[in-house]
Amino acid sequence: MLEGPKKYDLLVYGATGFTGQRVVKCIAEHDPPSTGRPFQWAISGRDAGRLGKFLDTVNFTNSLIPRPDILIADVRNAAQLEDAFALTRLVINCVGPFRFFGLPVVEACLKTGADYIDINGEPEFAERTFYVADQAAKLKSLTIVPCCGFDCIPGDLGLLFLKREFYKRGFVATQAEMFVTLLTPKGSTANWATFESMVNGVAHQKDLETLRKQIGHLRLPVAGRKLRMKSRPYFDKRVGRWAVVFSGADPSIVRMGQQISEAHRRIGADRPSAVSPPLRALPATQFAAYITVQSTLNLIGFMYFGLSVFTLAKWKWGRDILYKYHQLFDFGYFSKDGPSETELSASSFVETFFARGYRMKQKPQEGQAAIVEEEWKGKDPELEIVATVAGPEVGYVATPLCIIASAYILLEEKSKGLIPAGVHSPASAFGDTGIIDRLNGYGVDFSVVKVTELGAPKARL
Repeated sequence: MLEGPKKYDLLVYGATGFTGQRVVKCIAEHDPPSTGRPFQWAISGRDAGRLGKFLDTVNFTNSLIPRPDILIADVRNAAQLEDAFALTRLVINCVGPFRFFGLPVVEACLKTGADYIDINGEPEFAERTFYVADQAAKLKSLTIVPCCGFDCIPGDLGLLFLKREFYKRGFVATQAEMFVTLLTPKGSTANWATFESMVNGVAHQKDLETLRKQIGHLRLPVAGRKLRMKSRPYFDKRVGRWAVVFSGADPSIVRMGQQISEAHRRIGADRPSAVSPPLRALPATQFAAYITVQSTLNLIGFMYFGLSVFTLAKWKWGRDILYKYHQLFDFGYFSKDGPSETELSASSFVETFFARGYRMKQKPQEGQAAIVEEEWKGKDPELEIVATVAGPEVGYVATPLCIIASAYILLEEKSKGLIPAGVHSPASAFGDTGIIDRLNGYGVDFSVVKVTELGAPKARL
């Protein structure tokens, strides 16, 4: 089926999966987007019985949120996907691993005229989507945004938040370090699909390297002093924890989003903005990401797990060992049952950003691009801002909040010209909208902790 009238505002695909169920419940608990018409939605998967039984467990107490319709679509059946997606403005894809099941969903959206967002955290899939779908999406005025869950909304939008904090003070952020801290006082368990995605990501790392050469993204300019990545584990006194290079999706998605935005800047692309300064006024910032652990014992366990996956995932026999005997490597962290409600309610996260930059010689007029000075390369940074993005448990509480914030902003703001067509990162897609305010309202909090003029005797808040 090709494009036709859109009955539904959105469709949650993969609604009976562990995260998909949480997304559906999150929609049921929150007010709908402001689209000027009654909210209509659907859920989809391959088993009508499971979908119906799941819906019977959802409390639809918000009178503005009707019980969704059920549409049957198997990811291996292109005709079913197209029949379902032709009825909706937006697809929220929760079916992973995305390396194996993501592209058929994207292709069905392109054929039927549906915008697309997902919960994936797989850099290779996100960048492959850009490679195969960006031009087609632009031709059809469709917006495709991978990684709209915990991967990578807090990191990608957190850096954007910092860029604006620098700009409004008359500075340019030239480098930023992000430290991801997961707080799990009652313990933590992750869903099995997350482990599969991790193993497959390592197994196909060379595919990602080849893909990036094929894409030919532009090289991001480096302003000011070069940010040095610390490749080995170290104790960071600023956060009071051990820090290890973060192997998640955030560095890749932040880079991809900045490359897209920089390309738009260079050709003078323009669009309206609901926030100031607009995205086009903010130059690229060097970015490094680390994950933190509290103790030396935690560090040893973390390194043992990482080295085991990195070593064994390269071969099929090694992946078979990881899957069959995973508890020897992850100490029971990954489970097909997922985390308990006690674990979810007690867990939270905080991403701490340390960003530095330089004063602009002349503050631009409202909305005008910041000027990057060549002389900064020989100078020490002049301003540091410490900021945090903090929220509830990452995988199954924060991720649904991030995905519905993305969905509702897209449904509300795209018709106003605030969201571009094509394949984007969260920041390059939603950077001119009020999505950060919406996330703050949902309990994913973006905050400035401290502002310090380097060389000055005191910090100012």
